[in-house]
Amino acid sequence: MKMVRKLQASKGMVAWGAETTPYTKATKAETPFGLVTSAIDWPVANPKTPKGTAGHRRGPFLYSADEYDLAFSIPFEVLDANVPFQAALGKAEAVTGTGYTGKKFTELDTLPTVTVQHWQEDAAFVEAFVGCKADLSLSAKRGEALVATMDFVAASREVNTSASTFPTVTVPSLQPYRFWMLGGRATVGSTALASVTSVDLKWSNSLSAMGGDGARGAYVISEDETEGKYDMQIGFLPTDASRFAAAWADGDPVDIVIPFIRAGSSVANATDAVIITLKECTIMDAPLPLGDKGSLESTLVVGPRDTSIEIRVPTGV
Repeated sequence: MKMVRKLQASKGMVAWGAETTPYTKATKAETPFGLVTSAIDWPVANPKTPKGTAGHRRGPFLYSADEYDLAFSIPFEVLDANVPFQAALGKAEAVTGTGYTGKKFTELDTLPTVTVQHWQEDAAFVEAFVGCKADLSLSAKRGEALVATMDFVAASREVNTSASTFPTVTVPSLQPYRFWMLGGRATVGSTALASVTSVDLKWSNSLSAMGGDGARGAYVISEDETEGKYDMQIGFLPTDASRFAAAWADGDPVDIVIPFIRAGSSVANATDAVIITLKECTIMDAPLPLGDKGSLESTLVVGPRDTSIEIRVPTGV
């Protein structure tokens, strides 16, 4: 009996590249996301709807071609500044400081596009998703890494089922940012937020694929107006009623800084860090639950008016 070797996960990879011209495939899509530790469900290759008709047997008469639904999610542990957060926030600009370089991602109303490329070497298969924009979530909790999940919507897809060459991608040998690197450094206004237990931050851009030109794909991905763009929650162990009181008082907006620091003792001198800033936040809730035992855990629910994410990498890394 002939032995057939099964396709191996170790032969598959995903990477991204910025598009110089929106909705035109990037010249190179060879930048790794980070540590991709979960399976990715890629879009259906050829979506069709079964159609019946009078006078035909009890079953489909034909299968009618649908528009492509090129939506998919990529979860990954953040390693460095080479992440496509601009596809969810809007702008990526270089930053430099004493002992570090990096990127700062800030918000724009119109998002740039990136190409996401997926290949499987032992299947001679390459597919590229072109014109991608995304929603973003960042989450972390005790004992775990900082995980980014990017929910992409692509305008089009290119497929090669007989590929002979594949990109060379090197994933950095860096420790991912871990929850313990947050320590007690999160601040609300200028006051430390004690004993943070989790972070769950979401940016939603209400993305819609706009079809046209008689094609099954889209010609543009639209960012819709949305009041519910942000869903920002921070778990913490309250030490007093101050956070609840701040929500109840409906006071002035405050800035919230959530830093994950790999090198440095503070945000000011950090040379290796992810620094999330939620600007002009309205504190909407920080309940004091009735617990049955142990310490009380609460959730700080905030609504920012703007945000930024800065990732610093030590010089020479």
